[in-house]
Amino acid sequence: LWDTSGQPLKTLEGHRDPVTHAAFSPDGKLLVTASGDGTARLWDVKQRGVQAHEFIGHTGSTLIAIFSPDSKYVLTVSADKTARLWDARTAETIRIFTGHENSIQSAAFSRDGKTLLTGSSDTTLRLWDVETGKEIRRFLGHTTDVRSVALAPDGKTALSTSLDATA
Repeated sequence: LWDTSGQPLKTLEGHRDPVTHAAFSPDGKLLVTASGDGTARLWDVKQRGVQAHEFIGHTGSTLIAIFSPDSKYVLTVSADKTARLWDARTAETIRIFTGHENSIQSAAFSRDGKTLLTGSSDTTLRLWDVETGKEIRRFLGHTTDVRSVALAPDGKTALSTSLDATA
């Protein structure tokens, strides 16, 4: 954890394998890290990186961890082909999104937090209803791994990037 002048504030330790991703909560009070050890960890920013929770449940590397727009939830995606929604306060699993046939590489919430977009090495994007966990729509068109996804602020347009050299 650094201050923007370049001074180190704290080294966040605890993962057993490489840390693959990190993100601040929208309210700036928390941050989350994802790791190849299959876990994600929640850290308190005000307390200079004191660990608050560990999210355990994936059976493969945790590749990405992000917050919902209201900071109430953490979403993790994994090489185990699932995305998991967690309560940020309790670290309890709220929902597991299943259906991808290969590692999920990226995820993005809609601005209102009601929908979720995931992109996978199975070449698909999937749009999910966060409340029910049901797949709303599947996007096809890439010929190899989807590496990154984004939703426009109005929630009406999705963007994906792929190893097939297209966006």
